[in-house]
Amino acid sequence: KRLVELCLDAGSALARPALENLCRINARYTGRFKDWKRVARHDLDNKLFFDKDLPRVSRGRCAWPMEVVYGDVHPIDIFIPAPDGKGQLRLRLIAWMDDCTRKMWVTVAVMGKGNGIRQTDIADALFRLVCDPTAGVARTLYLDHGSEYSVLGEAMMEIPGALSAFSELGGVVNAQPYNGPAKGLIEHTFSTLEQGYFKHLPGWIGGDRTNKKTHAVGKPVKGFQGTLEEFICAVLDMVGKRPA
Repeated sequence: KRLVELCLDAGSALARPALENLCRINARYTGRFKDWKRVARHDLDNKLFFDKDLPRVSRGRCAWPMEVVYGDVHPIDIFIPAPDGKGQLRLRLIAWMDDCTRKMWVTVAVMGKGNGIRQTDIADALFRLVCDPTAGVARTLYLDHGSEYSVLGEAMMEIPGALSAFSELGGVVNAQPYNGPAKGLIEHTFSTLEQGYFKHLPGWIGGDRTNKKTHAVGKPVKGFQGTLEEFICAVLDMVGKRPA
């Protein structure tokens, strides 16, 4: 339309219908520039460029248990009213996943309004992982750049002999910022838990409490009716039933 107006302003003798037919931009015309979409993504949306255009490194499964353990934190989208009746509790799943066996160890962190995951929550979860007879000290921990992971060294010092073993084996590897595929295994598992398991618990809001098939739109979400201890037990039970 802009090109038609420019032609008319320049004194074109063609009628508007004829100009519109000539100036119409079709798929054949724009298709010549499809390769430049990558340039546009690179310049305008670096996150999309990283996800869509950069090449990936394909990793095989580790040969030995606890050779590489992924660590991440995932929000649990289930509504649990706060004890004082104002608002809701914030729930986070602190998870460790062994690349070899695909076994996952989790801790449910419960926070009030305005609070986030703390370094002590991560340290406690790591302590449980190392002391679990089915786990132990990982050769390498693969984590993101979250500040909550900065106390892992101090946490390991609390466990006799663990810090020296951890240092000798491999230590911590941090994924590049905004690099979701680096921990694709555990991210995919979070999605499986949300869509295959957690959504069947009462109070599941799935990140958007205004768009639920289980509750009336515009009305308060029916939260989880059991105690907090019952909820944590239900989450741990579902994680244990998750297929490897």
